Amino acid sequence: MTLDALEQLKHGHPESVGDHLNGIKCRVGLAVFDAAQVCLVEAALFSKYDLAHAGGETKLSHTQTESLSQVDFHNHNYVGYTVIRINTYSYKVAFKLSLITLVHPPSNDGDSTLDVSLLRRANAWLQRRNLGVLDDLLLIGVGFDDEPTLQEMLIPYGLISAEFDVIPPDQLDESDGTALGESVESIARGWISKHHGDAIPVVKWTKLISSAAYSMEDWWWVGLTATNDEQSSLADILGELLPAAFNKQAMTWATIIAECGGLSPDGEEHEAHDAAMEAVALARWLTGFDAATENNFYDFSASGAIEAGGLDTLRLGFEAGRNHRAELDDYFDGNDETDEGLAAACLLACLDERMGAIRATLTSAFGDDSLLFWSLYRSIWPDLKRPSDENMNGLLSLSDVEIGDIERPWLFVKDGWIEFAEE
Repeated sequence: MTLDALEQLKHGHPESVGDHLNGIKCRVGLAVFDAAQVCLVEAALFSKYDLAHAGGETKLSHTQTESLSQVDFHNHNYVGYTVIRINTYSYKVAFKLSLITLVHPPSNDGDSTLDVSLLRRANAWLQRRNLGVLDDLLLIGVGFDDEPTLQEMLIPYGLISAEFDVIPPDQLDESDGTALGESVESIARGWISKHHGDAIPVVKWTKLISSAAYSMEDWWWVGLTATNDEQSSLADILGELLPAAFNKQAMTWATIIAECGGLSPDGEEHEAHDAAMEAVALARWLTGFDAATENNFYDFSASGAIEAGGLDTLRLGFEAGRNHRAELDDYFDGNDETDEGLAAACLLACLDERMGAIRATLTSAFGDDSLLFWSLYRSIWPDLKRPSDENMNGLLSLSDVEIGDIERPWLFVKDGWIEFAEE
């Protein structure tokens, strides 16, 4: 079947390839092509580009997959080209990425070698598509006259399904880094606002997406979102309680704590209660960070959280009385307290212990304290004028801000909590 397909390509009959490429993925160098792409667009690649044109990369890396996926590889070498037959079985993927990167025109020195860095990024993106994960990719062409010119240049990379925008030469002074950053920011901000306002900006994502083979470098911006609404019950709780900076991200935050904490909001009654408590704890923690940055006042309402989470006040009272009597004394003096006020005091006593656990879960998920801090800070104050790694270095090295501007929120993340006046 594979050799028949190549024969059709070799003899210039790409219209017949679809009969032979059912269920097959083809790679030229490091680029991966769907069967439909080979039939309609990239058929000529088999005669135009060999492995030498792919930057000398002759070793095709094994697709990295998670435990619930199986990939069966059968290699066939034929007239200098490599075709890999892949049988991909569906598996659960909790998160996807939205990525922005810059693309520059090829040099004018006559060298037809493809850009290896871009090939690797393309390969990782297409590997994920092979597994059924449709990461969103925006390619911003710097110095291209128009989008069709950019698209034609990207055909060998297999990126025709990506999204495109360009900064034309007459709008660009590449010697002026500030002007370039502002041009990219304008495009990126519009794309994110229109399509990915629910994404959490990230610099590192390997703890949450182990199957993503992307390099951590060369990205202008990367956002993390949940792929489905399985944690909608927890997201609904967060949606009622989170401050505006994090509210649109509710589904992704809910999925993070559910995946990393093994929560079962649809499980037994006690499991559903525990999951709701974790969501409320996360809402309180993110409200605290927002207040620590002085973006807003601290306005977490324990009574409102009980209602939003549908929490069982009998369970709250039992846990507070059995496990958190010392903390309960901080919120309840035993005099003239309404039932609502007593329930709120019990919730706050139960939440105090959970703040450290929430911080530990998030730090592990994002990679470390600095990576978590950057994602939180840039969720409130986005900065799209530089690549994300440069952006983070500028923030944490204090070259972009004064220490007084970030000291309190940094200590909040590092220590897990600071004291606020509770309602």
